[in-house]
Amino acid sequence: MSDQNEQKNEELMEKGADKSNQETNEKVNHYESKEESEIKSLKEEIELLKSEIAALDDSYRRKVAEFDNYRKRILKQMEETATESTRRFLSELLPIFDNFGRALKSTEKSKNFEQLYNGLCVTNRGIMHFFDRIGVKPIDVVGKEFNPNLHEAVLMEERDDIPFEKTVVDELEKGYILGDSVIRHSKVKVGKKIKK
Repeated sequence: MSDQNEQKNEELMEKGADKSNQETNEKVNHYESKEESEIKSLKEEIELLKSEIAALDDSYRRKVAEFDNYRKRILKQMEETATESTRRFLSELLPIFDNFGRALKSTEKSKNFEQLYNGLCVTNRGIMHFFDRIGVKPIDVVGKEFNPNLHEAVLMEERDDIPFEKTVVDELEKGYILGDSVIRHSKVKVGKKIKK
């Protein structure tokens, strides 16, 4: 009986060891399966991120190319606008230049200064009409209070017959404005009131 008991004990121990080995193998297989599943999941996530990076890189490159094309298009439009503005300006100016040439030519042989004067008056009216069309206005100065934003004082004299402390008494070179911007300041002679 003791042999039988021993044999039973051995069998039970073997069964227990087998069961323990089986449980260990199941646990190992479970962890290996879980690790493989996590690795597979991480690999899928890496591939997804690579795909997103590629899509973002492609989008970035397209935006850079679009912006570069936009910049080139704007520069070309600005160049065309400048060329067109210059062309229109010159087409307005050429008839005035032609009038000036005709005035000189008409007086070349006859030396008739009245004709020259009349031709220059026509040319001057043409220039003033052109300035008016494009919004350029002469600055009105004589008798006005000196304004350094509009006038450049070239000469000064003391006077007692002027309405302001500093009054423009003569215009030496005409100034012009375009809208609110001064194109050229008027060069003026300023009268300074004599203090009594």
